[in-house]
Amino acid sequence: MKIKYRHSASKTNTFIDSPPFWIINELFDFESEPNARMVMGLAAEDAAHHALSNQINDEDTIIDYSKKNM
Repeated sequence: MKIKYRHSASKTNTFIDSPPFWIINELFDFESEPNARMVMGLAAEDAAHHALSNQINDEDTIIDYSKKNM
């Protein structure tokens, strides 16, 4: 069983939606593949971080970066 645990809002929502799924993922360290929406969210977060860190304001450059790094 996994002992380390970091709390997050998404983990709380997962527990509320499906306690058995949360137990399998968090206590038994089972990882499932990300779905399309998760991948889109990660790409958007990464592009936003890259744009803010490098002070990029051009929308096309940001979109190209997110497509290239998906």
